[in-house]
Amino acid sequence: MSSERSKNKIQNVLTLKHSYIYFTKDLPEDSKYNLSYKQYRAICEDFNKLVSQAIIEEGFFFKMPYRLGTIRIKKHKVLFSNLKPNFGLFNESEGKYKNVHLNEHSSGYYVRFYWNKMKETIIRNKTAYSFIATRANKRETARVIKSDKYQINKYFE
Repeated sequence: MSSERSKNKIQNVLTLKHSYIYFTKDLPEDSKYNLSYKQYRAICEDFNKLVSQAIIEEGFFFKMPYRLGTIRIKKHKVLFSNLKPNFGLFNESEGKYKNVHLNEHSSGYYVRFYWNKMKETIIRNKTAYSFIATRANKRETARVIKSDKYQINKYFE
């Protein structure tokens, strides 16, 4: 029996460091765009925060470059048969009461981040790819919707 691990499924992962190397590859030394990696990373983080804030608070459709589609928040009407269970109440009552979330704070809707991979998207096997927002962005979305009842109207079905 071999103790070696097999190769990962994803072999050629590109990271922010790869992006930085590509960005600085052909820049001359005296260029005003010649940044350190820390500066480059700070700019990327600030940009991502601004985009996620615009998507969450203003219902912005972020159109990604190179025909990769759009990222937005999409709302869905909750079907009464598909309500999510309230495990907090279930655990407090030691399994006696089963209750569900009615989403009254959002007028009966729930929302999620949605990557629209349009017909024009040039990725092969695009159905195999998905966009999963970070936990912080999901929590921020929930906080914004709970604080302002009419915020849900900014998102489209």
